Amino acid sequence: MDKAYIKEGIEARDYEIAFLLQQEELLSNILKVFGQYKIEIKSEGSVKKIRLAYDIAKAKEAYFVFFHVSALPDDMKLLEAALKNNAQVLRFLILRLFGTKVERDEASKRSSRPSFRPSLRRSAGLSPAAVDSRQSSAISNEALEKKIEEILQ
Repeated sequence: MDKAYIKEGIEARDYEIAFLLQQEELLSNILKVFGQYKIEIKSEGSVKKIRLAYDIAKAKEAYFVFFHVSALPDDMKLLEAALKNNAQVLRFLILRLFGTKVERDEASKRSSRPSFRPSLRRSAGLSPAAVDSRQSSAISNEALEKKIEEILQ
């Protein structure tokens, strides 16, 4: 990693950036923007022409390309702002890649939310005793059929 990519104790992070471009020739402009914001390209996917599921800016087809890059978080924010203002980019997506198991674990801890599992008691507003009596009062199919016949007669 170059020293240019380390700033005030903040190391560069890995990202994946995906684009939908109107024309294949616009890729050179994207590469210039990467250079402007000190984005280091680690790998590049091939450019593919795809049919869009819905029209974007009246375009029915677009060119899809993705990059794995390394950059400082502040530089990525600047790149994101530049891409939002670029009319040649139909859509883009920036994802943070977590390389080591420690980074993945830290990210999952930050994004984890407490699970919500409503119980029968909470959803029905019943006391624990009422829940137990409800669960024990389950009847068999034969008993249920017998009760239905009694009601219908």
